[in-house]
Amino acid sequence: MWEIYAYHNTDSLVGIFNAIAAIMASCLLPKGRRIGIVTGSGGGGALAADVFSSFGLTVPALQDAVQKQIRPMIPPHASPQNPVDITAQGGQTGPVMMACMDILDASEDVDMICVIVSTAREHGVSLIPERMQAVRKHGKSPLVVWTYTLPSAFARKTAAEAGVVLFSDLALLGLALGKLADYAAHRAALAPEVDVQAAPLILPADTASVLSEHRVKTLFAPYGLSADGEQLATSAADAAAAASKLGFPVVLKVQSPDVVHKTEVGGVKLHLNDAQSVAAGYDAILASVKRHKAEARIEGVLVQKMAPKGHELVVGMVNDPTFGPIMMVGFGGVTVELYGDVVHAPAPLSVDEAARLIGRLKSARLLQGFRGASPIDVGPAARLIAKLSQAAVANKDLIQEMEFNPIILHGDGSGVSVADALIVLKHK
Repeated sequence: MWEIYAYHNTDSLVGIFNAIAAIMASCLLPKGRRIGIVTGSGGGGALAADVFSSFGLTVPALQDAVQKQIRPMIPPHASPQNPVDITAQGGQTGPVMMACMDILDASEDVDMICVIVSTAREHGVSLIPERMQAVRKHGKSPLVVWTYTLPSAFARKTAAEAGVVLFSDLALLGLALGKLADYAAHRAALAPEVDVQAAPLILPADTASVLSEHRVKTLFAPYGLSADGEQLATSAADAAAAASKLGFPVVLKVQSPDVVHKTEVGGVKLHLNDAQSVAAGYDAILASVKRHKAEARIEGVLVQKMAPKGHELVVGMVNDPTFGPIMMVGFGGVTVELYGDVVHAPAPLSVDEAARLIGRLKSARLLQGFRGASPIDVGPAARLIAKLSQAAVANKDLIQEMEFNPIILHGDGSGVSVADALIVLKHK
């Protein structure tokens, strides 16, 4: 399969796509657009520098300290500058090239490296696979090879053993490296590295595999969730007393690890304005849940102060076996499945990235002052999403799924309320 490492002259889209795919699949992402060139041909180095520059790359001068490391290895008429022209050195060309490659990789002067060789010979090439593999696995620079001659079968095989892409079309190489640098810059701007500071949860041994809302909020208090404005009740009298303390109006919600969709079993009562209606609502909820799902374990009924009006969001997480925790943000809360307005991103997220994620929703215009309405500050929601994404990463060995639905983004700008929460733990 080593033939895929050689690319010949072509103007076709297939050739362009193959070149970009090969670079993306085999190279690290560079930190910038500076390229270091090592060559045995001064003309080849100059041509490569011109072509790379035309694709938005730069060929910077090397610092004196770097040139001093190279100078003892090359003849007086050779150049330690960039491109590094070692000239032909017989049997030492390969080792000297590899040494210069290592020096460039260790320096702070370049972000990627191109080695230029002739690959016409059938029984030899100035590439040492083990040295190049070491840079690919342990170095910091993407590494490629351009041959200014048609590659022999031996040269192709050697490059494949080194794990590098062997290009015979310089323009395709310059284009592919430019796209690699573009992609790296886009990734850096879109998804800055997030320092996960959240600590993993410590759960009791008898914890159920599904955590109800009040348990989630209690456990996730360090991650930005709050249980203020709510209280778990285990009797009608307790519920009435809690409501009187919290202030009316309130909502009642059954708490059970066996009830995922509370409204479908009559497990929710809204807009309760006095103690009598709260007590009656408590009894009605228990009766309805037992009628619809008699086997459900009831932890109690959560008495919760009604949240201010606003826009409903849903935030979720699925712990994918391949990609790890993937965050989901949607618009519509309980109607998210109807609208289908959702976006996804891998965890963890920074606050800025979480805000951008909200902005990608089709309905985001409703938050930005649609038809004369006042814009709504998404900062509180973004901060909460970022903290939950960090919690997802910190607990990736423990949590399989999370859902916070709905999260109400207050229309008056006073923040957010998490109106329901659910966590599914991994199988023990």
